[in-house]
Amino acid sequence: DDMEKQSYKISFTDGLVKRLAELGYDVALGARPMRRLIQDTIEATLAKKILSEEIKKEVKIIIGESILII
Repeated sequence: DDMEKQSYKISFTDGLVKRLAELGYDVALGARPMRRLIQDTIEATLAKKILSEEIKKEVKIIIGESILII
């Protein structure tokens, strides 16, 4: 939502969403690890790309599972 307010048009593939659900869930902790997973992968990568101007405002990009490979 914040990205949209700043005119960044980012969407995520169903494959990425499914993979996040798999990796971000722990039997003992539930979905709590998901927040760190999202911060360490998606948010960190997007921030770097925005700062380096690889991602431009008003240009639609689609983020897939490859963003999870660090």
